[in-house]
Amino acid sequence: MDRALDGTAEQKMCREDKAMSEQAHLVSNDTIRARIDESAISMRQMLIVFICFAINFTDGFDVIAMSVAAPVVSEDLAVRQTELGVVFSAALFGMAIGSLFLAPLSDKWGRRKVILLSVFAISTSMLLTAFVGNLVQLVALRFLTGIGIGAVLASATSITSEFMPGRRRSLAIIIVATGFTVGTVVVGPLAGFLIDRAGWHSVFVAGSVLGYTTLLCAFFLLPESIEFMSSRKTSHDVRLDKVNDALAKIGLAPVSQLPVAETPGTGAKTGILKLIDGEYIRNTLLLWILFFVVYFAVYFLLNWIPQLFTLNGFELEQSIFALTILTLGGLIGAWFLAVASTWININRLVSAVLFIAAALLAAFCLTKPASPYLSYGAMFLVGFSLNGGLTALYAVVSRIYPVEIQATGIGWSIGVGRFGAILSPLIAGYVLDLGWAVFDAVLLLGVPAAIVGAIIVLRISRD
Repeated sequence: MDRALDGTAEQKMCREDKAMSEQAHLVSNDTIRARIDESAISMRQMLIVFICFAINFTDGFDVIAMSVAAPVVSEDLAVRQTELGVVFSAALFGMAIGSLFLAPLSDKWGRRKVILLSVFAISTSMLLTAFVGNLVQLVALRFLTGIGIGAVLASATSITSEFMPGRRRSLAIIIVATGFTVGTVVVGPLAGFLIDRAGWHSVFVAGSVLGYTTLLCAFFLLPESIEFMSSRKTSHDVRLDKVNDALAKIGLAPVSQLPVAETPGTGAKTGILKLIDGEYIRNTLLLWILFFVVYFAVYFLLNWIPQLFTLNGFELEQSIFALTILTLGGLIGAWFLAVASTWININRLVSAVLFIAAALLAAFCLTKPASPYLSYGAMFLVGFSLNGGLTALYAVVSRIYPVEIQATGIGWSIGVGRFGAILSPLIAGYVLDLGWAVFDAVLLLGVPAAIVGAIIVLRISRD
């Protein structure tokens, strides 16, 4: 009798162990996220970061290529200065449209697919730009280039976020985002070399070759996000195979089951509607204001720093060099924040540097230093804190939304920020026409924008 009872108890325990074992194999997105967070960074994950960096590098090259080649292009195509402004604006508007309306497709089609399509569109439009014959063609192609760049920025940020462990996520995202800045820095000397030897057309051909090369690397080496694939509403076995294949590529063990994907009801909200739903609306609005004011402040400076230096008695070459120093400071600042984010909360870091930027900018406008070296030092520190803080915002927004709306959330934040970049020179021009001094305009518009950004990002951190 005792043996029978022991046997029954043993069988019961075996069944319970089996049930617990099967339950352990049921993997949710939270569990996948935890497994990635707890793992060491593999070579494949490093490669993903490098590819996304290269994609952003190509985008930065493509955006500034037109600015560098503009004097020769305007002369060759008989484009007036006012018309050239339309060409520049077309790319900016395209970037805003791409962020707002194409980046959200990454949550439906997949990050990899949107990245590949966007890079192909950018590379093709750059190649066609080398053969334009009139202003209309030039504007249309710059608009198309901007759309692709706007879409790919959010998607590259999202896929980087989803593949990297939590303790290194902000580091990786900021490094990827700085690819854009590095591209803008590199294009100047390279474009000058190419234009002198092969004409302005060669700059755009070089951009397209760089883009197609990156496209091939992404096609063969960039996998789809594991969390994205596991959350798709497709066959369980199909999802399981794809997830296990991606897990194997980054050195993680396969899983035996995934939860059955739920089909949303007719009233379920997705995409932009979910961003402004009750659960996310507060952080969404805070992020939109944050990106708008920081983009406003950064592009305000990028447009008016040369004028500030000229009015302060410096030569034109010194004014242009100050702008270069500002950009370089932003790049170094972003890298510093990337490393510091492995120890300190990224929201608090960004808030701190934006406050510092506001203080430095206010001091510069109030004292108007006559020494060029002191002025260059001030611009480096302002760029380090303000421009570096802008780049770090990509890491801030990537932590706010769940995987199913992450690309939409990132895209809309960037898109709203782009409108801040577009409006800043228009508002600055208006207040200067009213008789404001340039130093006063920066002090009363740029400085408060940085302060507002510092306060808002800290509020997001508390949530």
